Amino acid sequence: MNFSAIMTVSKDGTVLNSIPIEKETLLGRSESCQICLSHQAISRVHAIMKPVAEGVQVEKKSTFGQLLVNGKDCTLALLKEGDVIACGPYLLKLNLKQHDSSPQVDVKNNENIKETLEAHQKYRVILYQIKIKTKC
Repeated sequence: MNFSAIMTVSKDGTVLNSIPIEKETLLGRSESCQICLSHQAISRVHAIMKPVAEGVQVEKKSTFGQLLVNGKDCTLALLKEGDVIACGPYLLKLNLKQHDSSPQVDVKNNENIKETLEAHQKYRVILYQIKIKTKC
């Protein structure tokens, strides 16, 4: 997984919280849930979310109430960047922040860098020799 998943919770257009989804995360009315949403339309444990290689998987755990993903009622969905869950009066929007996965350059084993350094050192030696000759 080369990203961080952040779930932004809002209600009536006001952002209430942003919660990282780093492991299995419970969504529900219970205070034991990592995402606790107080409303009668939300079950104590309404859904579970977990990061997967392609995004965040959300699974409805309640037989009560709806779990809408991008406007469609579902029991299991794979969330991608910008997807929105509607649960009671709350909206939860997924934001994925990509991590830099570019390979680290090993300077000791990079031939181009070695050649550049050697050329630079030769250039410095030549400059030093010219400087000495001009002083004499």
